[in-house]
Amino acid sequence: MPTFESARSYFNPSCTQLNNTTPPNTDSQLEETNYEIANHWSEISAGYSQSGNQVAALEARQKAVEAYRLLDAQRPEIFEGNLARELLGLSKDLAGNGRLEEAFSASQESRMRYRHIIGQRTESTRAQKHMQSLGYVNEISRGVLETRVAALTEQTQLQGFLGLFGPSMLLKYVRDSFELLK
Repeated sequence: MPTFESARSYFNPSCTQLNNTTPPNTDSQLEETNYEIANHWSEISAGYSQSGNQVAALEARQKAVEAYRLLDAQRPEIFEGNLARELLGLSKDLAGNGRLEEAFSASQESRMRYRHIIGQRTESTRAQKHMQSLGYVNEISRGVLETRVAALTEQTQLQGFLGLFGPSMLLKYVRDSFELLK
């Protein structure tokens, strides 16, 4: 029949092992949770963008960028590429909402981060992937800039056109236009 001493000697190594067990790394768990949150917002943004809801896509992308900024601050060697990708997405979402200056700024930051990544990993195969993305960032930057130039040109032409007419002529033109519609 087992005695108390035999039971104690049986369980003692297990208790010692349990007492010496260290809890899991909470920083790693926090990082994983933050990555999941950031990735979640990125996927939500893509869904909204595909459905045509540009405002919601922008809001979700901004949250993804915020989360990736926190992750990048902790572990840039792991998360800088993710942040660069999200900044590129943010530039597209901002441009889609007519916020061209902010879009240009986000694309510039994305390009800078991709260049930094490429500078660190010139011998890796990831460099090729990021170089392709960098070309895309430059293309987006040029597109945003060309769009802005076209908008400013149109605005200048319109102002010049309106400058040819005085307020009274413009008012007469508007009245005549509305009478033609009746």
